[in-house]
Amino acid sequence: MTYAPPWPGWADLTHTAIAEALADLDPDQAKLARTVGAIIGDDLRGEFVDVDPDIVAWVAMRTATHLGGIAREADADGPTLALVGMLAGQHVQAGEA
Repeated sequence: MTYAPPWPGWADLTHTAIAEALADLDPDQAKLARTVGAIIGDDLRGEFVDVDPDIVAWVAMRTATHLGGIAREADADGPTLALVGMLAGQHVQAGEA
């Protein structure tokens, strides 16, 4: 299984956006973000042991970019964003995507 980014350069842009977002945080916030990201990443890696870690990583980052866009455009709250993420997964699981 491979990952095909939605457009050329998406992967590089994602890594650049992560670096820029971390640079905008104060050091304590950046450390917290990295720590929470590592915890969630470890959980995902542990749950999907038979799946290429790169695939799991890209799905997580792609989902986050969608949810971030919704948060920015619709001023959505955390629970709503979590529900949207779960519904997206359910939609894929049902073979509707």
